[in-house]
Amino acid sequence: MAQPIAPEPAAFTAAQRQVARFRPTDSKAPNQNDLRAFVHTWFAGFDHIEPAEFFLAHWDDADMTLNMDGQVLAHDHASFRAWYADALQHIPWDFHDILDLHVTGTQASGWTAEFFVHHVGEWRDQPLQDAAPAPGRYFNRLIRANWRVEHDGQRFVIRRYELTTAQTILAQ
Repeated sequence: MAQPIAPEPAAFTAAQRQVARFRPTDSKAPNQNDLRAFVHTWFAGFDHIEPAEFFLAHWDDADMTLNMDGQVLAHDHASFRAWYADALQHIPWDFHDILDLHVTGTQASGWTAEFFVHHVGEWRDQPLQDAAPAPGRYFNRLIRANWRVEHDGQRFVIRRYELTTAQTILAQ
């Protein structure tokens, strides 16, 4: 006579749910790791001073927001170009170290990415073409980032990009 199957222990069923959460319906579809890689590629673009179009390829002109400490920095492609051009006039170099990156969501629902950016660099008060040869002031800060991202089948599209200064270590 066959023995009845005992119910699975709670820890085992929780582990099964965790595995099921990551099981893809399409192994070629973008997943959380792809978004993590995109976040790193995005900030490497700032580090290498990519042209504005590099970034704008991942924003819908009609549906985008870039906020820093509650202030709207860009709400469409034109305003991003203006903000970025101004930043490049004052920041000859900077570096972005991505910390504590957490991604939730799926391709179907979209993703939320929450992380910190350790942002260091140099600030010049005068536009770079007018600046004296002396270096500017260094800055060192920790920024909390919250993104809302979708994938349109070809690329990641950032819908919401919110930044909040978490700590100023060395003011510009």
